[in-house]
Amino acid sequence: MHADLQALLVACVVTMMLCVGLDFPLASWRSLLRNPLPLWVGLAAQNLVVPLVGFTVALLFHDQSEIALGIVLIVAAPGGPIANAIVHFAGARIDISVSLTVINALVSLVTVPLIASAGFALLAEENTAIRLPVAETLAHIAFIIVMPIVSGFAIQRIAGRSVERISRWARAGTGIMMALILVIVCIANAQVLIAHFSQMVPAALTLCLAMLACAHLFSRLSRLAPDARFAVANESSVHNVPLALILAEDIIHRPELAAMIAVYAQSIGVLTLAWALIYRRRLTPAK
Repeated sequence: MHADLQALLVACVVTMMLCVGLDFPLASWRSLLRNPLPLWVGLAAQNLVVPLVGFTVALLFHDQSEIALGIVLIVAAPGGPIANAIVHFAGARIDISVSLTVINALVSLVTVPLIASAGFALLAEENTAIRLPVAETLAHIAFIIVMPIVSGFAIQRIAGRSVERISRWARAGTGIMMALILVIVCIANAQVLIAHFSQMVPAALTLCLAMLACAHLFSRLSRLAPDARFAVANESSVHNVPLALILAEDIIHRPELAAMIAVYAQSIGVLTLAWALIYRRRLTPAK
């Protein structure tokens, strides 16, 4: 990725995570603490169920290292704010979705290196063996994920009565940043996408459908309500694409993995939006 586009991508991610911190529903967070089962189920789905699903899919495509290693980076990245927009559009539990985005972002200092290293070790062969530099990874995650969210919390506390106005602006800012990120990803990887799109679509669709199905089944077995199941399944399956791209290009210096990540971003967007439309239509008569 060109240096200017890379800098713009990082700036968009930082701004987006700041907006997530500003829009974090503190009142809903308190109620979730009194009934934390959806959060525990969501964390388990994100950091245990989905990585296992991703590793299984990666093993199916182990002979294509660009696909297999790209999948590892995707499932290692925490849930992204795009899931919040999908859940909000569907009319499901946005408080669960945003809370899981924030918590997964904060614990990503631990989970990202562990999940990525486990996946690389599982796929380790002479031509795919790769190591994730932990210190550099932690520095990037702290700068582009953790610090902006914590700053958003601090601004909320200082803002006092103005927090509702700030929250509305933050919600709009999140949408704008998500759109910019998707445009940047497509522009930066246009040539690779054109060359490898058809080759990587089967793997991307397999990964997306498997993550959504398994996360939803896990939530159902945990006896969550339908609106909570929708939030957990989307949050567990819609990962932070910009972070995965940064891991591929800046941390492990394998830019060829960006193609799989970009194809996944398009695939998961189409699938979750379609599911949200179906869920929304089913919800309307009930309301």
